[in-house]
Amino acid sequence: MDSLTHMNKKVLLISRDAILLATREAIFRSAGYLVACASNTSMGLEIALDVSPDLVILGHTIMPDEQISFIDELHETRPEIHVLRLRTGIIQPDLLLKGCAALLSGKTGGTRVHIADNVQFSSGQ
Repeated sequence: MDSLTHMNKKVLLISRDAILLATREAIFRSAGYLVACASNTSMGLEIALDVSPDLVILGHTIMPDEQISFIDELHETRPEIHVLRLRTGIIQPDLLLKGCAALLSGKTGGTRVHIADNVQFSSGQ
């Protein structure tokens, strides 16, 4: 997929794992996304409310209950923002990019929260 397809699409990555955060940031930037990063959900919420990303990716290092709290707080004021909850740190970059492109294409209907387990993407909180 051409990186021009992603120009001006903003992605916010949230993870406590600095190495994964840096790696995913490089992957998304090289694919043409505008990327912001946060090492915790408090910082992530501030950034999300400020820059209004098209997609927030919550890393597996953010506990499920904290992910849900973040999503609830975010969607109180920005319900249009897509959120992808990662349940594992091992996701092939090409599959992650392909899944994110599909989420951002609008082909997911009204669903705004998605879950990724390895290579499977599904809707739900």
